[in-house]
Amino acid sequence: MDNKHGQEDDEEIQNDETSQQWLMRQLRKHLEHVPDQVLREFVHQQDITPLRNFMTGTRQRRCLFIQIEEIVTTAVDHKFFDQNPLTEVEKDEKPIEEQLSQLEVDQHIEQELTDMQTRKKSVLSTNKRKMKRFNSKKSKKIQEKETQLKPLKVPEKPVPAPNPTIEAPPVPVQSDGPEFLKAHTSYVLKWYDEENVPESKFVFMATRDEILSGTKSEFDKMFVTGYCKDLFKYGKAIEIGKLLLKNITFEHKMNLVMQLETNQTKMEKWQDPEGRFENFILESLVNAFQSSLQRMNTESMLDPSELDVESIETLLKSRVKLFALAPSKEGLTQLKFELSLLEMKYISNEMFEESVVGRIDRSSSLLSMLFMLYRDNSREWIQKTLFHCIELTARTIATNIHQRVWNLVHEDNPQCDRKISNVSDETHVNIIYNIQPLLVKLLNLGFTVLNEGSDEYICLQKIEQCIKIVNYIQEELEVFKDIYVDLKNPVRDLTFDRTALDKVQQIVTALWHSFEESYFESSLESGNYDSMKNVCLTMVQLISEMKEIMPKVDSFCQNKFN
Repeated sequence: MDNKHGQEDDEEIQNDETSQQWLMRQLRKHLEHVPDQVLREFVHQQDITPLRNFMTGTRQRRCLFIQIEEIVTTAVDHKFFDQNPLTEVEKDEKPIEEQLSQLEVDQHIEQELTDMQTRKKSVLSTNKRKMKRFNSKKSKKIQEKETQLKPLKVPEKPVPAPNPTIEAPPVPVQSDGPEFLKAHTSYVLKWYDEENVPESKFVFMATRDEILSGTKSEFDKMFVTGYCKDLFKYGKAIEIGKLLLKNITFEHKMNLVMQLETNQTKMEKWQDPEGRFENFILESLVNAFQSSLQRMNTESMLDPSELDVESIETLLKSRVKLFALAPSKEGLTQLKFELSLLEMKYISNEMFEESVVGRIDRSSSLLSMLFMLYRDNSREWIQKTLFHCIELTARTIATNIHQRVWNLVHEDNPQCDRKISNVSDETHVNIIYNIQPLLVKLLNLGFTVLNEGSDEYICLQKIEQCIKIVNYIQEELEVFKDIYVDLKNPVRDLTFDRTALDKVQQIVTALWHSFEESYFESSLESGNYDSMKNVCLTMVQLISEMKEIMPKVDSFCQNKFN
């Protein structure tokens, strides 16, 4: 087999590379076990119209396959040797069963002869002597056959102890037979241009959604290739995907193929941005079926912070992997319930939208149902997921409070890179007001699910204490809002004395820094009671100072212009 590809090295890409040269390079990269002559005949002698149509196509996503058929044959037909008398070894000895039957026949004949001797006493003596000689010969034959049936005892030879100073002789390699009798594998390559994944081993070529940079080959920039040889892994992934999704499209199948069979730094995908649930299912199946090396390479591309923090995606991917290893009807029902928790992933991106209230409410109800149905076999997983949901809910409340403060004081803190939310202050207030009861509901469920005395249980107790401080902060924030809106009244700009206004701006800046330095979101999420308490006390003190320095605008105008 000619596997030495010296003429076109994968790393040496020609600037004026043609489509045939590119195809040859890709086939050599993926099909190292196929003779180079077979690849050259396929590329240079077969019709490459499917390749040209694929490269010049107008569809944004298109794919082309090359099927690889393996034909195993032998150099000479074995039936010829079975029928050839020259190759057969003649056996003089009969089987043991036939020998035993012959022995019985001889004994029967001997018995008849003795009976005849007793009945016929008038037989001549000469005949008697002949009969005796006949009987003696028969008895000798019987004894010889009996000795042949007995196995010979071979004396055991003592095995000498191995001498470490003497090198052991090389073990002879046992040959499987003559070279011309060994099996021979031939390969046939065929084009497959259909919108369906082949059922045999194949090489695929597909368009990239994004042009690849860092390579001088124009074809590598636009197309991705791979070799699918583990059909069992791919087929099982498709079967499980059909159980979890209503419909497996061709793009879904190609998404699985490209992620399972390409070993590249940048993972290629064919995904619909709107099909977020389908994309997650496919990625979870890939995570369940890919090798440990591929999984390690994939994790190395993630942000280290994402690996340290438990997320709902990592929690659910472990459940999909567990189901893929041992599918069952009961496990499928439980997994579908658990996959409904995927919408917790979008809580972080929708904290300023009223839809986040519905997501948290549904997640809370679903976790309660999972605990009632599957507490025996999934208690640990439910505990982790519930604790993660409580953390997200607490962070949502704290983020909306923090954003309310920033929306009021952003003009006085130009150096801060925090963005202004596009929603009104009333929306933030409604979100906080509606989520607080859900947080209390989740905490009560957590006290039932979590083990009393564990670190998570103690953390929930701290969060419960912080909820009371959140209510005080909300009240003080309303007072601060009224004072600060009054300070922004244009009437105050009519005076040339801005000393009081400057002092108030310093107080506002100090108030904002108190939120920033306390890491307000993390404080509530982790139940840091002291940090939350300090923020509340700081707000009370600074607001009282603002009232003393700057009176209401009505009294201000009365003192200045009367």
